[in-house]
Amino acid sequence: MMNIQEYQLKIKEEEIIKRLLNNGDLVTFYEVNKFISEFFEKKIIGLPYFKPFTLLPYQNSDKEQFNTMFKNIEYDLKSIYEVHNNQVESSIETINKYDLEMINIYNEANKIIAYSEIANEFSSKKKSYYPYVITFNTLEDTNTINLVKNNIPKSTCEIDYNTSTLRNELHSIPSDKIDLSKSNLKVLLNGQEIDSNTNINLVLNEALNENISLDITPIKSETQMITIDLELDTIKTVSRIELSGYSLQDTTITLLISSDNKNFKEKFKYKGEKNNIWRFNKEDILVIKFIIEKYEIGQEELDNLGSLFVLNNISLYNDKYSKTSVYTSNRINVDEPISKITLNPQNKVPPMTNISYFIGIEDKNNSVEWKNIKPNIALDLNLLYEEEKILNYYTSDLFGRRDFDIQLKNFLFYVQQLPRYVNLNSIEMRTGHSQWLIERLDVSDKYNQEYPSSLRVSINDYAKHRVTGIAPMDANTMEIMCKSKWNYIVMSQYVNCLEETIIENKYFSFEKDKEVFDVVVLVNGRQVFKKDNKYAFKLKKGENKLQIMFLLGELDLSKSVKTIKHNFNLMSHSDSIFAGSKMERITYNSLVKNISNNSLKYYAIKSIDNVDSIVIKFDPNYVITPNDPISIELKEKKIPQYQRPDIKINTAEYFRIFVKYKHMLPSTIERLKSLDGNSLIRCRVMAKLSTSDISVTPVINNIKVVAE
Repeated sequence: MMNIQEYQLKIKEEEIIKRLLNNGDLVTFYEVNKFISEFFEKKIIGLPYFKPFTLLPYQNSDKEQFNTMFKNIEYDLKSIYEVHNNQVESSIETINKYDLEMINIYNEANKIIAYSEIANEFSSKKKSYYPYVITFNTLEDTNTINLVKNNIPKSTCEIDYNTSTLRNELHSIPSDKIDLSKSNLKVLLNGQEIDSNTNINLVLNEALNENISLDITPIKSETQMITIDLELDTIKTVSRIELSGYSLQDTTITLLISSDNKNFKEKFKYKGEKNNIWRFNKEDILVIKFIIEKYEIGQEELDNLGSLFVLNNISLYNDKYSKTSVYTSNRINVDEPISKITLNPQNKVPPMTNISYFIGIEDKNNSVEWKNIKPNIALDLNLLYEEEKILNYYTSDLFGRRDFDIQLKNFLFYVQQLPRYVNLNSIEMRTGHSQWLIERLDVSDKYNQEYPSSLRVSINDYAKHRVTGIAPMDANTMEIMCKSKWNYIVMSQYVNCLEETIIENKYFSFEKDKEVFDVVVLVNGRQVFKKDNKYAFKLKKGENKLQIMFLLGELDLSKSVKTIKHNFNLMSHSDSIFAGSKMERITYNSLVKNISNNSLKYYAIKSIDNVDSIVIKFDPNYVITPNDPISIELKEKKIPQYQRPDIKINTAEYFRIFVKYKHMLPSTIERLKSLDGNSLIRCRVMAKLSTSDISVTPVINNIKVVAE
């Protein structure tokens, strides 16, 4: 857990290192520590940087002084913010570790506690999308068995455990070794050149196998830093560097290379071993620097070591690689009915090289069928069957059934029970197939009465908190019957077009006498104005939102029923029409606790006894009046009666809900099931590494598999 002092030290250390690097200076522990000590000699670590000051009468202000003060205020506020966040994250991490330990220790009976904690965590989140992310170590999960009969090749790539990489196999011959006899070598201790008891250049000749002892007197509890500078006689092409010696254990070795002795590039940083090898694709090198650091030298080392570092050999090679190799992973088990899979590899593909990736699905005979897959692009495995349904009372047994969650004290409504092995991430759901969404507005909070005093419709009147009731209306309904006074209505629908479409000669009218009537038409949020009582507008390719807001005032209901006439039926111009936007899946607790009753934006999955059902927060059934013939028919079928007395226009009796999802058929399960039956889907990853230049090789560092 970080405090203010630690944060100030950390930031100052980063600033100093960045400054040294920009200046081209060697970054060492000694240099960094020196600058940090100099800075905090004038400041007390942990105290704010801000120091207020006041001006004397008639004293001129200094803008630089004020700017510095304001920068210090900003820095102090940022420090407090970052430290507080760090402490909160540390607390959360500590709690998570404690919870994980509880799960590991308690027996099966006490797992209920862990499950309740997970449920509480989900209840605080809104979105509910669970990609099945599989991460695996490409080195440990490498298939080394030749399973030709199952179409599973043995891995032939080379595994470098030092750098955790896969590459083409190395083929080194004596001529690949670079002659270092004319090179210049020197060794420095903390920037000062040191002597050796023998000719130090002997370590450049591997055949002599000489040990070079460096004359260093160890100092207890202080860092020892050795710099080995090797300058070649000419620029050499190098792909492998080796450094061997004794007493290199428990050190950190950094390799720097340069082609001009001015600009250095850091390669891999290793924990020192007796033999240290750096492998990389070929580079032109003139100068090499090894920086060897060892910390906290103990008393035993002081007593037993006359010399701390003993070098044995430095060698450079320009290696050659196989043209091709194969990496094949071990089996990856997936317990969910996945639809798509994505590979996110970390790799290096130099010019003249290539890596091709494949995904293989195992069948019940453990044989694999391979499919080519491009990195970071999802591949459809074609394992799931896709279904599309338009749901209503007649097509879904659960449609509109109301349920009361006793624990969360709120209502919800069922839509459909899902079959087994559904990929929950594949569900697409929309309300009001080929329908309008009708919403009645209560604007009394804005106008202190049931209707606007201006008797005009305003776009700003539309707000979700003013919606008092919703209902569907068929998209091809060309007349709206008026059954009550003072209705403020919004009609909405989403129109999907395959291409840009021009709509002309549309009207929305009411044969009014003394009645109040006003209307506003909106397309994609912008008002469309009529010309000669006709509307014309353009629908873009893709989804468009069409809204009609109208105010219907003092009607004379003693006469025949009044009607609004229009020709805004766009079904012939569109691919599909829906009353609501694409619904988003959220957690069950969020739906029941946090979503309003009239919301058509969200749905959730309720699971009871391993059976999943789609639930929503709005009532998909609509009944105009209990005495309506449709209502009588529904009552006989034991459908609950839900009245919407605040909406008095003719509507459909229920929303038509469109649902699309993917699920695994029993025949597919039978084809794929394993003998032990412990996983639903089993897959493998394969990569083919190739190069047309044998002096370079592609490299794979890791692969992440994302299934969804």
